[in-house]
Amino acid sequence: MRDVYFISGLMGSGKSTVADYIRYKNHEVIKMDDFAKSFMEENAECKIELVRSFGKNVLDDMGQIDKDYIREVYFQPDLATTREMFEVQLDNMLYRKLLQKINDKSFGHTPLFLEVPAFDKDRFMRFASLFYDSLRHIFWVFCNEDLRRERLIKRGMSVEQIELRDSIQSKEIPVLESFQNKVNFISNNGTEEDLFNATNKALSSYLTFETAPVGTKKDYAMIMIRDMSHSVLDKFFCNGIKTTFGCAACPYPCENYTDQK
Repeated sequence: MRDVYFISGLMGSGKSTVADYIRYKNHEVIKMDDFAKSFMEENAECKIELVRSFGKNVLDDMGQIDKDYIREVYFQPDLATTREMFEVQLDNMLYRKLLQKINDKSFGHTPLFLEVPAFDKDRFMRFASLFYDSLRHIFWVFCNEDLRRERLIKRGMSVEQIELRDSIQSKEIPVLESFQNKVNFISNNGTEEDLFNATNKALSSYLTFETAPVGTKKDYAMIMIRDMSHSVLDKFFCNGIKTTFGCAACPYPCENYTDQK
């Protein structure tokens, strides 16, 4: 089973940028918003649940999802209960689909990163619980509230749209107690370079040489060496020379040399 990592945070916090950085390092990253939209368009069972929840107008004459209609009704406050019931079904279907990737042995030990929206507390906890056996860490991206809203307005969102979407997001990381030790907070209050460095630091804290994607193992090996203390580093090279060439080839013979002949 592959390890799963969540990348999450409020809309406008910078989680997509963090996901892009991680994808740039050749890791597999799935944006759950896009994954869910594609799944709903292709899966017949999901379309049935959509019609059952939001009515037949959710599909057009060709049997495809009417995206304009969905955008109009999905986040309406009076449909909150209906939306919650549908999302319970949707999340379970998405999990079953993702489980195929998690259990695919051809990926070896390489992790799977999921960019997960900051759902409301109940949904986030429920969704995280589905991945309980494979979820290793949650990277929670955050920033100053004024800065976050400024970014969203620059995207073209109105204050009303921001408030509507914020009403169904949890302002704080809504995880079960069993996940609290798995959360790594990444601040996005600085520059893009600051965010990139914070992301790299978070990755190097949890990922190992074994889990590094093909083509990046050298980078992870250098991180491992960089983080070693001098005493550990000396033993690392000593053992390498001893097992590969023998102590006689060592340019820096130590006091144990006679015992190692």
